[in-house]
Amino acid sequence: MRRKSRQLNRHTHPSEHGDCGHKSSYVTHLIEDGFDTRLVQEQAGHDHASTTAIYTCVSSDFRTRTVRRALDAQSKPR
Repeated sequence: MRRKSRQLNRHTHPSEHGDCGHKSSYVTHLIEDGFDTRLVQEQAGHDHASTTAIYTCVSSDFRTRTVRRALDAQSKPR
């Protein structure tokens, strides 16, 4: 938890910039750094997760890793 807190502190909150490009970058970095999506939604000041999704522009590498993890988890015997 402390590690995540330190990581969050190194990101600059978008309200300090007032630019939606910064908000998109901020949200994307938090998602790619593994923060909980609800926390990211709250940090961005969004009422709905769908609004946060609009600002999230993750890399294709991140998408590939996420899909691979999900498929690997699904293929494990139960």
